[in-house]
This record gives sequence, structure tokens and C-alpha cells, in this order.
Amino acid sequence: MVTEVNNIKVYKCDRLDSYKDKIKYYVTTRLGGVSKYPYESLNISFKNIEDRGNSEKNLDIVCSKLGFTRGNVVAVFEDHTDKIITITEDNVKDFLFSSHHNNVYDAMITNVKNIPLLITIADCNAIIMYDTKNNVIANIHSGWKGTIQKIYLKTLEKMKKEFKTSPEDIICVFSPSIQKCCWKTKDKKLAWGFEKYWPNIDIKEYVYEDSEGWNHVDFPYVITKDLLDVGIKEENIINENICTCCNVDVFFSYRKKTELNEPAYGTQASIVELI
Repeated sequence: MVTEVNNIKVYKCDRLDSYKDKIKYYVTTRLGGVSKYPYESLNISFKNIEDRGNSEKNLDIVCSKLGFTRGNVVAVFEDHTDKIITITEDNVKDFLFSSHHNNVYDAMITNVKNIPLLITIADCNAIIMYDTKNNVIANIHSGWKGTIQKIYLKTLEKMKKEFKTSPEDIICVFSPSIQKCCWKTKDKKLAWGFEKYWPNIDIKEYVYEDSEGWNHVDFPYVITKDLLDVGIKEENIINENICTCCNVDVFFSYRKKTELNEPAYGTQASIVELI
């Protein structure tokens, strides 16, 4: 749910309250920062050079308000790939947010405490995984390109291999993201062509054409089906279906910015940390 914590508006997941002595997780909104148009105001962007100084200040605000370990915040140079990195005490310095590195990955895993994993989004899904038995976390950037590459399943496989994670011990939480109401294209071949990635799911369950010829795709639906198929329990998959594009007063949205022909867009951050 979207709520206020220490005078800053965030998305938080009540399902994780049972583990509040072990894990901290929030998704920021666009409210309460220092960035100016077109990034107003709590823009936390890793790749954006133009608003870099304000992004650093905004991250200072977030960490101060929410209690994240600011000096250890790590991020990756997201590029819609299926590349995954495990953050360790040995490599953490190579991925610090403030270093502005160009190490391309789209998911991070760690079992080290006090290392916040930060993913930036502006419509894409950010999915966290928490292994409640082995105390391991992952933060995954899964836009439509990452979704067709099944980056979330590949992240789980890496957690299995490196930490002996079992799907039945995993809690998955979806960030606010663009929902089927707003993910749409006039390219019918593109939308209905997604069938080849999920041959076991009736495409009419997640793709439909509206009366104006827009083809809508429900990516959180197919991700959820994939997670269920590999053994993650339904009650441990949390998606509140909050649409970033429908709620641009609260969240940044790449889709809405492009519809309005505005020059640039900000990003919110999904941040998760073992404590």
C-alpha cells in the first residue's frame, strides 16, 4: 500500500511486517524531493547525468527518512538484459550508487546485511524475492524485455545454486508498475506475438484488443503464472496492481510522459536491505 513513513510517501508491503527485524523494503514515489521539472521531485536516477546531483540529494533524503545504510547503497546500470549479479562484501564497492559505474545488470542478489539493493523504475516491474529460510534477498528489474527473457526465473535459479534457496521459502513482492489498462500498443503483431514465450497459457488470458484498436498486455499476470509454476506459493506472491501510469500524481511514468510528449522522465526506486 502507499503510505507515509517519517513524512515521506512510499509504497510498502504489509506482508513483510512479520520479517521487519530482518528485512527493510520500500518503493519511493515522486513526492518529497528536490528535483525540478521534468524530474519533479523525488527523482532517484542512476543513469541520468542531467539530474545526477539532485538524485544524490534525493537518495540522501530517502535513506535518512527510511533508515537505509546510505553509504552502502548499490545499483546497477539497467539495460533490459537478463544479467544477474550477486553482491558480496568483496565486490560491493564496484556497485555503489554514488560511483556512477556502468556495470550492466538487471538483477541483484545478496545475503549480506546492510547493503541496500536499489532498482530504478518508471513503469517497469521491480520484483523483490526474499528467501525467508536462508535470509537472502534479490531485487529484479523486469520490463517487458526482461520479462520475455524470464529474468525473474533466472534470478531464482541463481539463488538456488548459490544459496540453496527453495521456492516454497520465497516471498515475492511486485512494485507499483504499469498495468494492463495502460500497457498498450497498436502493433498487433508485437502484442499477440508474446504467445511464443508462454505457450502453456491461453493468450486471451493476458492480451486483449480494445474498441479503439489498442492491444493491451498484462505482464504481471504471466510473471505470476511463471512463479506459481516453479513452486512459489500463491499467498507469497504480492501484487497490489497499482498502476504507475494511472497514478502520475504519485509515481513517475515513462508511458505517460511519452503520451504527453514531455522531454524526459524521472524514476522511483525499489530498495530492499537485510538488517
